[in-house]
Amino acid sequence: MPVPEKIDPLAFTTGVLPFLVVEERDERTGRYRTRLAGTAYRDAVGYEGTNLYTDETEGTEDAVERLRWMAEHRQPYWYRGLCTFSYRPWTPFSVLSLPFAHLGRPVSRALCVFDFAPEADG
Repeated sequence: MPVPEKIDPLAFTTGVLPFLVVEERDERTGRYRTRLAGTAYRDAVGYEGTNLYTDETEGTEDAVERLRWMAEHRQPYWYRGLCTFSYRPWTPFSVLSLPFAHLGRPVSRALCVFDFAPEADG
């Protein structure tokens, strides 16, 4: 498993950067805090998530559970469904969450790559 210091958003193409979110797990509390949220993510959910604890936002209960599963199993997690934590909760999206941790330590960060479905015309 890659170490958290290997997360380098600038290594991604500029087309991907707006869709990235980096979540950091507080080892003491187990809560997740958004360290970085791309502009496409911000535009899709309708708020700036950087520095917010994920569980502070209405509708994120399932997202927090997915992050916990990823950390517990130390495996990537892919999800597709409705964006319940958006100002438009009917918006379809998918997310690939990738765990990062130091050897022998709990998962401390997740790199999440989002894809939001375009709104239907008409």
